[in-house]
Amino acid sequence: MRGYTKTEKMLFFRRTLAGLIIASIVMYIFLAVLANWIIIVEKMVMVRIYQLLKIMVLEPSQNVMIIWLPGKKVVTIILTEECIGIYSIIAYALFVLIVPTVSLKNKLRGLAMGCSVLFLANIVRIMTSGVLGVLYGFLAFRFFHDVVGGGLMIILVTVIWVDWVYRVFRYGRY
Repeated sequence: MRGYTKTEKMLFFRRTLAGLIIASIVMYIFLAVLANWIIIVEKMVMVRIYQLLKIMVLEPSQNVMIIWLPGKKVVTIILTEECIGIYSIIAYALFVLIVPTVSLKNKLRGLAMGCSVLFLANIVRIMTSGVLGVLYGFLAFRFFHDVVGGGLMIILVTVIWVDWVYRVFRYGRY
């Protein structure tokens, strides 16, 4: 930030920090309100895909699935707010919102595309974890869901954000 006075730099820092705090709170409240809807949609998609894969599915409640194959393991999947990718979506949204020189239009486009990709990637993460759990047991489920899947979501958030920044600054739009 060459060419700016110390006061202007401090004002920029304060505004950015205040914007981050406000955006964090707003995003968390927004997504917390939508969490039940997200759980229902993710569960519906997963149930249909599991059925296409010939995996048996029992739905005892709104956020629980029990899946199994005859002669294989039984896995219970409980979809919670932490499990549906809310934190990945919040992190990505904050990364997009913190970039100061990008127009609101490009930020909204970036949010729409990135959040959609993260939503679908999280469904794939949980589905793959479930299939591995049915085939190889609960430890395989936990390892893929927590370690591999969690790591991949972090990498995906970073890659999508870097791609968005590159496209916005290279081409002027996303």
